[in-house]
Amino acid sequence: MLRLDRTWGATHPFPAIRLVLLLPVLLFALSLYQNLGNMDTVDFHRDEARWINRAYFLGDLVDPFSDTWSEYYTTRGQPPLGNYLMGVGLLLQGRDLDTNRVWDFSYDEEWNIRSGAYPDLADLNAGRRTNAVVGAFVVVGVYAVATLLTNRVGGVAAGLFLSIHPLHLRLSSQALSDELLALTIVVSFLAAYRFARKPALGSGLFLGAMLGLGGAAKLSPLLISLPLAAYGGVWLLLRVWTTGSRGVRWKPARFGWLLMLQPPIAFATFVAVNPFLWPNPLQRSFAQFNFRRS
Repeated sequence: MLRLDRTWGATHPFPAIRLVLLLPVLLFALSLYQNLGNMDTVDFHRDEARWINRAYFLGDLVDPFSDTWSEYYTTRGQPPLGNYLMGVGLLLQGRDLDTNRVWDFSYDEEWNIRSGAYPDLADLNAGRRTNAVVGAFVVVGVYAVATLLTNRVGGVAAGLFLSIHPLHLRLSSQALSDELLALTIVVSFLAAYRFARKPALGSGLFLGAMLGLGGAAKLSPLLISLPLAAYGGVWLLLRVWTTGSRGVRWKPARFGWLLMLQPPIAFATFVAVNPFLWPNPLQRSFAQFNFRRS
């Protein structure tokens, strides 16, 4: 009887594995369906014109020392990850990177339409579909986070709640970069959770890289690396206090050292994906933060 129970137990996990895979797929499909369905009813936001206009940044990555990456309003005002996302989305849907003119916020919508700053409808819809996919991935990420913190039921509830939330629906139906920011934050949390459970070099590097990519989307996630480093420093000091200098060697204290390294890892990633920063990474990074603060 004991042997029969073991045989049944060996095959029993397969339905559970299928369920683990099926739930996020269903949540993704539901969220994407709602995001795409909301595209035609959501109103146009002038920031959509800005993000679609900047899709050409993706093509200019092949020439990182061109005028595109000079210091001016566009490069100083916003990090480029959202530009790359729009560029990839347009190309995958058969569009090109030559889109609308720059939207001038000092004039009204009618003036910008006459000047060619309003996106072509095909480009606008392509950008919105791109963001709809990102928004659906955010729902899956929230499901994963809530499942880790509670259980699978909590994960499904969190995913469903987010997928029908009016603000999420709105931001996932417009060609904006807010959902890209949310995605980097969710993935950063998952990376931090994995790192806390198993502080391996790879998971520490991945966490820092995700914070850097978050900074390349909206700047602020880059700053999360600072309290992580501070915590790592305190953790190492306590190790020295309790176990002596041998306790802070790399292998037993890898957790603290990798936390201390989060700012340089994140900043290196942040700089690597933004050629505008290459000539003077520190000065131009501060210029971006000052621009957003003013």
